[in-house]
Amino acid sequence: MRALHILTVAFATGLAACNRGESREEAEARYREEAAAAQQAIEAQVQRFVQHVNAGHADSVAMLYTENANLMPPGLPTVTGRAAIHAFFADTSGGGPFTLTLTPVEIIARGPIAIERGTYTAQIGPVTDAGKYLVHWHHVQGEWLMADDIWNSDQGGEM
Repeated sequence: MRALHILTVAFATGLAACNRGESREEAEARYREEAAAAQQAIEAQVQRFVQHVNAGHADSVAMLYTENANLMPPGLPTVTGRAAIHAFFADTSGGGPFTLTLTPVEIIARGPIAIERGTYTAQIGPVTDAGKYLVHWHHVQGEWLMADDIWNSDQGGEM
């Protein structure tokens, strides 16, 4: 399976290089630079997300998602669309003091799409939780926004 992935990436890199008039090495270097820039931008968006969640700014949190994003909280139906995501975070912030910490473990970016995998800790009032998350990012009009966001607890509980 890994060999197929490497072959696919090599083919795509070669095809893109031909279309741009650059060598395969130049295309690979450009992809690395673009991926590094995307990673930095996404890490900054993650910091903004945490700051806004912890401050209870549901409107600012919602703006970090694409217009038709999907939020997939544990034990609940999918929340679709920026307006519904805003309502979700407005309800969550009404439950008392909220402290969220996100630790990105890996961010992989290719063109306008990226995947972030990480861990979290969250405290709402006296309840503390820890788990993992996965975010699918889209580069939209010069900004990285979350298109799909899912998390689940390592503690068997729901947050």
